[in-house]
Amino acid sequence: MTHHNLGDPCLPHVDNQFGGDRRTRAMKSLYQVAYESNPHEWFTKSQIYNLITEEQRAGEDNFEFWGDLESETKGTACKTSVGIALKSFDNRVLSDITMITDTSNPRASRQLVKFTKAGSG
Repeated sequence: MTHHNLGDPCLPHVDNQFGGDRRTRAMKSLYQVAYESNPHEWFTKSQIYNLITEEQRAGEDNFEFWGDLESETKGTACKTSVGIALKSFDNRVLSDITMITDTSNPRASRQLVKFTKAGSG
């Protein structure tokens, strides 16, 4: 690979974005931003959508994965995609942060999520 100017595969990667899929990178960024903005606080889905939109406006690349949540035509589909990701990442640890979902409300749209340091509950 080195001969063809593709880099040395034995060296550590400089770009921490290498590997993984776009959805996991987007969720990792969401974990980090949500935790930094309000550690240990519960977020509504609406607050999560607003957080994603703010990060998109700030030019954060990983948040572009979610699409335009404010679009009249595609916004609902984009929000559904976020909701599905939140459900599938429940209790997962990314960047030493765990996302926990309060499922006490049977309506998924009203369930709350919290981002906390792994192991601290």
